[in-house]
Amino acid sequence: SPMPGTVSIGNPLVARAAFSDGATSVLIIIPKPLPTGTLENFQIFNQPGSAGRTFRAYVLRPTGVLNQYQVVANSGVLTVPTLPIGSSGQIETYPMLPAIAVQAGDVIGFYGRGIPFSYFPWGSGSGTDTISYPAPIAPSLGGTLTIGVSPYPLFTGTERTYSFSASVYTLSTGLRKFVDGLPGLGP
Repeated sequence: SPMPGTVSIGNPLVARAAFSDGATSVLIIIPKPLPTGTLENFQIFNQPGSAGRTFRAYVLRPTGVLNQYQVVANSGVLTVPTLPIGSSGQIETYPMLPAIAVQAGDVIGFYGRGIPFSYFPWGSGSGTDTISYPAPIAPSLGGTLTIGVSPYPLFTGTERTYSFSASVYTLSTGLRKFVDGLPGLGP
């Protein structure tokens, strides 16, 4: 039977080519589905240059319409802290208290800046994330947004992967308890 545990969903939390978007009106969706459970925290990689920048983290639920999501959780404004002197970067954790109930298929995203990213030529298939820019309005809790429709146009300048993830506690991590037949009792 499945065992409970915490899984990380999102992108690797590593240093990237760019420490932050320059614009504040950027909406990013990490299109990796969450399992059913409770989202305990969001995590980013903080690298030099990101300090003081702000973003909002989201849980988005696909509506069944292509590229359309309902905003089921909004962290409020989060700030990237100053790194210790001499640090080349570190993982930052933003606990969600209380934890956020999520359903299988929900995804995470953020609006704002301060999260490092790697970029690749458009059409290369190397970037993993969905980008809306310029997105002049931060999504609001309970609202619905559609990527590719105003005010959330699809950005096609470059493909990108951001150092952003979430930890989800689930009762079904896909791990199985130790099972082995007893000797002499068959398979």
